[in-house]
Amino acid sequence: MLAQFADGRRIQAASLVAFGVVFPLAFVFSAAAVVLTALRRSVLDGMLVAGLGIAFVGVLLGLAGGGLGSLAGFAAALLLCIAMADVLRRFSSLALTLQAGLALSLVMLAVILLGLEDPAAYWRGMVVQALDQMAAQGSPISDAQRELWMTAVPFNAMSGIVVGMILLMCWGGLFLGRSWQARLVNPGGFRKEFHQLKLGKALAFGSAAVFFADTMVSMDALLNVAAVLIHVWIVQGLSYFHWMVGVSGAGMGWLVLVYGLLIFFWLTGNPLAVTVPVIGIVGEMIDFRRVAGRFLARNKDDKK
Repeated sequence: MLAQFADGRRIQAASLVAFGVVFPLAFVFSAAAVVLTALRRSVLDGMLVAGLGIAFVGVLLGLAGGGLGSLAGFAAALLLCIAMADVLRRFSSLALTLQAGLALSLVMLAVILLGLEDPAAYWRGMVVQALDQMAAQGSPISDAQRELWMTAVPFNAMSGIVVGMILLMCWGGLFLGRSWQARLVNPGGFRKEFHQLKLGKALAFGSAAVFFADTMVSMDALLNVAAVLIHVWIVQGLSYFHWMVGVSGAGMGWLVLVYGLLIFFWLTGNPLAVTVPVIGIVGEMIDFRRVAGRFLARNKDDKK
């Protein structure tokens, strides 16, 4: 079991960190190992494990003559995970932990927007560089395909999208690490926490105000903040679906369907992709669980 492996020696947790750095798609396991170490031992231990894992990969890249620039991004993401783990450790509140993560991600966004002279031009250059590298490696890219990339990518909002994705991956690592901790000391504890997640009406109405203002005012900074916030409400919306499946006993197949449709809609740019975050933000405004709980109770009474 990965939970027991990561909870063993520091070098074992560090190996999971290194694995996620080498294979970015497995970053959630790196984050989970760091979070579990911070929760079970201390924040300093979490930082040590993260440092050991990144240093190991850095040595390998140095020996292979590879660039070390990408490691800074992984280090920043792991520090975000450690900071959230510290909040969770101190206050035992999943909602407060996610709110702290959001606040730190907005600081990260501000640093990017203020640090880059022209953020949209920067991301445009990154895409051009990636397309040129693909062409140099033998992947033919037609002019039409290149033009499609350059027109389809929302460069003005890329800073917010990237920060939002980092936040989402860090939350995934936080959830996995917290679930590992629960398996070791309190089986089923994280499930209840996630089902009862409430990010708060203040954040819901504040986010709604940002989304509305973004439709009325053309401002890149506002657009990027909205791009980060929409990732927040994906998590809240998914917590409602998990709660509904849990209380209704509908089966895991429904969750697989929800996740599958969500990923498909986001990858294809379908407008229905906003369904889950909309459910998340509206559900927080109307206290979805209370309303749905009454409906489910009424149905049970009718069946009797």
